[in-house]
Amino acid sequence: MDIKSLKNFLAYRPPVRRMILGNGLLPARQVMFIYGEYSTWKSWLAQELAYAVSQGKPWLCWETTKVNVLIINSEISEGEYQLRWDAFVRNRNITPGSNSLYINSSLDVKLDVPGSIGEIRTAIRQHNIELVIIDNLYSSTIGNISRNDDANRVIANVKLLALETGSA
Repeated sequence: MDIKSLKNFLAYRPPVRRMILGNGLLPARQVMFIYGEYSTWKSWLAQELAYAVSQGKPWLCWETTKVNVLIINSEISEGEYQLRWDAFVRNRNITPGSNSLYINSSLDVKLDVPGSIGEIRTAIRQHNIELVIIDNLYSSTIGNISRNDDANRVIANVKLLALETGSA
């Protein structure tokens, strides 16, 4: 625990925050959740976010910083996910050529299991990933994400991963 006097606390100058998304919407080392009902296009929104940030292009109405992005799909099979990305690329008339967007479609990624967190940490370091998108949270856990204890474990693991690696 780091205890400071009021004077020292007010004298502290935090490091400059590197923005990944928007002006304060998502700084590096922070966590953001996109929540919505079933079938409300969250996965497509995540794809748009992954592509926009990997290219340094605006996402919705926010500017982005071009960084390496890892999007982890733990919801649908790799073949189905590939079809989804193929449709995305074709409909947007994109030529995939940049090595700044990485995709993992392992259905066994679990954010409440140390082994999975370790694998994500390794991937972040190997590919210099600065933004990790996990689609979707519910299928990325073993526990019941609607229970506070299980949800808090996942959130703590994700926040610690962001702090340790510098990724968002």
